[in-house]
Amino acid sequence: MLPQEVRTEEAYHSLRRRQIFIWVFLVLLTVSIVGGIFSVAYQVIKSGGNQNRSIANTPVIRPVVGGSDVSENKKEESKDYFIFGELASSDKKYRLYKIRTQPFSKEEIFSFPWSDPKTLPEVTVQGGLIGVFFEPGKGLLLHPDGKVVGTSELAFQPPYAYFSISPDGTRMIYFKYFSSIGTTSLTVRDVKTNEDVFGWPIGSEASRPCEFIGWSQDGRKAYCVAMVKSRADVKSFDVKSFSYAVAGSAPEASAARFDAERSLLVSAGKSGISALDVVGKTRRTITDLSSGAAQIENLFLNWQNAARVLFTRGDSVYSVPFSGGASEKIIPDARLVAVSPDGTLILLEGLADDGNPRTRRAEQSSYDGTVRYWVASPDGSHKKELFTVSHDIARAAYIGWFSE
Repeated sequence: MLPQEVRTEEAYHSLRRRQIFIWVFLVLLTVSIVGGIFSVAYQVIKSGGNQNRSIANTPVIRPVVGGSDVSENKKEESKDYFIFGELASSDKKYRLYKIRTQPFSKEEIFSFPWSDPKTLPEVTVQGGLIGVFFEPGKGLLLHPDGKVVGTSELAFQPPYAYFSISPDGTRMIYFKYFSSIGTTSLTVRDVKTNEDVFGWPIGSEASRPCEFIGWSQDGRKAYCVAMVKSRADVKSFDVKSFSYAVAGSAPEASAARFDAERSLLVSAGKSGISALDVVGKTRRTITDLSSGAAQIENLFLNWQNAARVLFTRGDSVYSVPFSGGASEKIIPDARLVAVSPDGTLILLEGLADDGNPRTRRAEQSSYDGTVRYWVASPDGSHKKELFTVSHDIARAAYIGWFSE
């Protein structure tokens, strides 16, 4: 029999060997598990990155006719959608909907009580946000998904419908409302410091409310278009030097559209459609109108492929090359409502096929009968009906187009 000291030493070495083996095994197992986790995480991240790149490069889907894709490419979900507002007579609520065209979907994103069909809240789109103003001095901003913009995102929310934020996000230009005297002052606000830095005098021509439609390429000047006694004025506001000027005017205009990027004011009058370069101060005629022709309304510019001017005249939609020429009727019995941001779709409204006479109206006037909305290609082809607005809807309006 071995001495007690020998047995104890051998047992000790045996125990040490088993412990070393166990620790080595545990270390290898841990390394394998951690490696597997990192491998899976890498594949997920890699997959996600590829997915984002594929979305960015996804071609715009053309509308479908008869349930089939008119494009040769594989049908994919469109990333463009527009916001549409409806005031229902039954429950006295004003609802905002997100509407996709491909495939069609209509999703309610926001609603609030509203009982008076004669006056509607001001709903505008500026800088990727939706502004809902119940009355001057009272309103809120929404994200396109209907979520309210909190003070942590934007410390100051403008009190009036017409406002704009500079492309770099440092300046806001808005109309400050003075409830005591019921008028406004155009004001420049520093977004970072959350303080007003300049205001044009109350009652001045600069402080007369108008709709902002873009910024100069250097981000210094905000532009807005004001219709004053059948004259379209493009106003320019420098948010750095705080200067104001009328960049260009179109006399006797029934409709006008300003392209800030190209510095072009396109307007329609009794004699025809013309284009004014507000920088070079040159004007040219795009097309002439015959005497007694119906007034042009809802004029849009489309630079997709061949540049064209689209507009409504009478009860039909017309198109004319921007370079000049004769206008062409592309869609009868319809009214042009909007052009998608990428210029591949036009939104139209017209009478549904129920035999009711159509009542001429502005975008937010009362409806007589059921009205349908559909999209088409800019040349009038590939029409696709989206939805109808029934008799229960007292007022309805297109709000704005977004692109994801």
